[in-house]
Amino acid sequence: MRKPADVKARAAKLKRRPASSGRIAPAKGVSRPAGPASALDRLDAWLEAKKIEKAKIGGFDVDGVWRGKYVSLEKLRSCA
Repeated sequence: MRKPADVKARAAKLKRRPASSGRIAPAKGVSRPAGPASALDRLDAWLEAKKIEKAKIGGFDVDGVWRGKYVSLEKLRSCA
């Protein structure tokens, strides 16, 4: 049988995560670092080339019905 101190130590060890494990959104007004084109940069270029102004986003509700809405590309980029 394990001692309570061993159980607590193991639980504390499992709860720790490395600092880079979570996704942190960049602050507003901060540009992406220069370097090779990222997937987001390529997507932006493709959307501009196709002159797409809005995107439809959504998901399925409990009954399996698609619920969605159109958002501007500016709003879509702000959550990426």
